[in-house]
Amino acid sequence: MTDSNNKNLFDCFQVNENNRLAFQKTKDFMVSNKGLFIFGSVGSGKTHLARACYNELVKTEGRGKFVDNGYGHSYYIKKEYKFIPAPELFLLIRECFRKNAETTEMDILDNYSKNIEGLFLDDFGVEKVSEFTLETVYLLLDRWERKKQPKIFITSNLTLQQIT
Repeated sequence: MTDSNNKNLFDCFQVNENNRLAFQKTKDFMVSNKGLFIFGSVGSGKTHLARACYNELVKTEGRGKFVDNGYGHSYYIKKEYKFIPAPELFLLIRECFRKNAETTEMDILDNYSKNIEGLFLDDFGVEKVSEFTLETVYLLLDRWERKKQPKIFITSNLTLQQIT
């Protein structure tokens, strides 16, 4: 899904001394095949940058299928990118553990790792970091690494040291 309003576009991001490096790394991410982990305090612009990058990639790399953005516009995209808040992803996976669930944990992991060009995992660490969340993120990262195309963008309020 892409945003039809401008609040998450690069051109309206207010760059300052505190976020200049994150802004540049996000721009570099768009043309690289490397993953990106951005951390910072609440309100520092991490989600704004991730959403801006996601929107730009979806708009500029068009082929393949039409996708409705939910705001009355459709985009014809060639490479599929997915954006999901980490707590929502973990909730989807936990739902698989219910009795009579039709979706499996592997189905969810496949949906966020197979046949897509890039994954944007927002706000990792907002939920309680547990063995389950670390294992889930590890499984996703491992799948991306094996693809030799690690275009994965993760935002967090926590540093890597705080997560592990």
